[in-house]
Amino acid sequence: MNNNNGINLVIVLIVLAAAVFFSITPLAGINLGLDLQGGLQVVLEAVPNEGSTSISADDMSKLTEVMRRRVDEFGVSEPILQREGADRLIIELAGVDEPEKAVEMLGVIAQLEFRDPNGNVILTGADLSDAKATINNSASVRERNQVSLTFSSQGTELFKNATATFLRQHISIYLDDKLISDPVVNSVIPNGQAVISGGFDTFEEASQLAALLRGGSLPVGIEILSKRTVGPTLGQDSLEKSLFAAIIGLIILGAFMILYYRVPGTWACISLVVYALILLWVLNLIKATLTLTSIAGFILSIGMAVDANIIIYERIKEELFSGKSLKASIESGFKRAFTTILDSNLTTLIAAVVLYYFGSGSIRGFALTLSIGLVASMFTAISFTRYMLRWTSDITALAKKSFFGLRKKYRKFKVDFIGKQKVFYAISLLVIIPGLVCLFLNGLNLGIDFTGGNILQIQYDQKVDQAQVRDIVNGFVSQTPSIQQSEDNQFLIRTEILKAGRSGEEGGDTQLIEALGALGKVTVLRNEFIGPIIGAELLSNARWALLIAAILMLAYITLRFQLNFAITAVMALLHDALIVLSIFAIFRIEVDSAFIAAILTIIGYSINNTIVVFDRIRENVHHQERMTARDLINLSINQTFTRSVNTVLAVLFLLFSLLILGGETTKIFMLALAVGMVAGFFSSLCLVGNFLEQISRKNGLSVGKSKAAVRVRTAQK
Repeated sequence: MNNNNGINLVIVLIVLAAAVFFSITPLAGINLGLDLQGGLQVVLEAVPNEGSTSISADDMSKLTEVMRRRVDEFGVSEPILQREGADRLIIELAGVDEPEKAVEMLGVIAQLEFRDPNGNVILTGADLSDAKATINNSASVRERNQVSLTFSSQGTELFKNATATFLRQHISIYLDDKLISDPVVNSVIPNGQAVISGGFDTFEEASQLAALLRGGSLPVGIEILSKRTVGPTLGQDSLEKSLFAAIIGLIILGAFMILYYRVPGTWACISLVVYALILLWVLNLIKATLTLTSIAGFILSIGMAVDANIIIYERIKEELFSGKSLKASIESGFKRAFTTILDSNLTTLIAAVVLYYFGSGSIRGFALTLSIGLVASMFTAISFTRYMLRWTSDITALAKKSFFGLRKKYRKFKVDFIGKQKVFYAISLLVIIPGLVCLFLNGLNLGIDFTGGNILQIQYDQKVDQAQVRDIVNGFVSQTPSIQQSEDNQFLIRTEILKAGRSGEEGGDTQLIEALGALGKVTVLRNEFIGPIIGAELLSNARWALLIAAILMLAYITLRFQLNFAITAVMALLHDALIVLSIFAIFRIEVDSAFIAAILTIIGYSINNTIVVFDRIRENVHHQERMTARDLINLSINQTFTRSVNTVLAVLFLLFSLLILGGETTKIFMLALAVGMVAGFFSSLCLVGNFLEQISRKNGLSVGKSKAAVRVRTAQK
């Protein structure tokens, strides 16, 4: 036993425990997205004023500044204001208490004007220096709530002259061309002070107007392209459920790794702690926002990290079975696994980068988390785990081959995957053909992310009949709405677009909520509006993302292997994508924007699986020159069989935990991923080899970058 290495292991464990302990407090303060703590996300598009045909950069700068001042009034910590393109502004306010009121404040132009009896503008909101809500207890009930205005020096002089000129006459006050007060001038006002009264039922209404006036009027008109509000109750519920589901999934995964791989499996679990610390600290340092889809990316990248460990451990077991010592097996196992891990992770990383570029909001969060997770997983698998196993091999009590998952009899799989191609093709076609028929006849069940519309999730404090809810909703729509009732008196209502979107217009969703309130006290858990422009852009971006990701991944495969492998990979990923699309089409499962992220992730995972097989073929082709292509491919697939089974189980433990126990907002996403993972597992074992054998049948199997690539004879029929 090497005492130094034993001490090294103890030191590492102590340092890791300390790192976890001292990370709890700072990492607990990581930014949470609105789907985890409630809040608002709104996408605004600037509309040119009359006489103008375009939006300038100066217009957008002024709009952003005004919106920032308005947002500051909400007291939200770390609000996000992000310009998109030439004329859009994305605002995210996580944790805002009353998101619907926030939408109303953001959408008002707030153009304040003082007009003389002839309708001419005397002063505007630009002449103000301050505005605040006050209560005048000596006034009548109607005029008690007021907004006190203080004019700038220029405004003071203008207002003084106006009150002198129009003494005993009306000076009307308009907000966005709407009369809000029409007082009579009783005396000249020289001090630049004015009061708006008589139009506020509550002090909160006066406070809202004062905040708008302090923020200033918008330099241009705006249109709300999409709106998403999540109540704090739903956000907290989603967070608790997702964390609970993730913990259950990780416990099952950890138990599986330890029982199957024993000592290496234990180190795999510990390396996941290192991986999680790296990922969370990076997200914290770059001020990333953690959303439900980010958690999904985190969980999925854990699965990829486990996959890297499984590839290494299976290689070590092969070396042990060949008769090598434990130390030699560890070194050789890591060396032989490195290329496979690098190629598989890089292809998935390509999908994540494309997803980040074409995605937005929470989808970008998923792609960012997945990208960082892939890099972190490679580090922990290749470096941390390697040193832990090296040091473990020097500890006599732990250096038994049986502790490394090696049974007395090493099982070699001998399945003729190529010979059963008709059976495998039939299994796939049994899903794909009905799916294509459903796609042709009915298409996908597109959600409002693509079609535009409103989603309203509400909860009553008493039992309410669904028929009553439907009667009220029918009065606001021309198309039949979708209304789902669940436990706890909750209703999920999907309708056509209820909100016109132009500032200054009353939103149909607000009126609907008020009407539903007639049935009892109602709490808005979620309120989403997606305009048709956003939906069309999502579809367009999705097509480009899929196309570019496929091209980049295939170019990489061609570079690393050969064109025949790239063609095979195309066929496999098309198969996996079609399986997912078919399942969703057959069962009419609603498709939202997260579905695109799921498809891209599935493509990355599918090629990840395929490359593991390709890498083994590339390795074997240089040592099995006398084998036929059929035998070589069969051998390679059988050698990777255990890895494929264990990896898909590891990922599914996590996905099914989140699917069954997690929050409602990610269930479609998790379902798509789970179906895709199973499809990728099936295609990598049962179809990839058959595709490659058929493509290579004419010219033989060629692997390598040089013209003198090794070729393997194809079996003669």
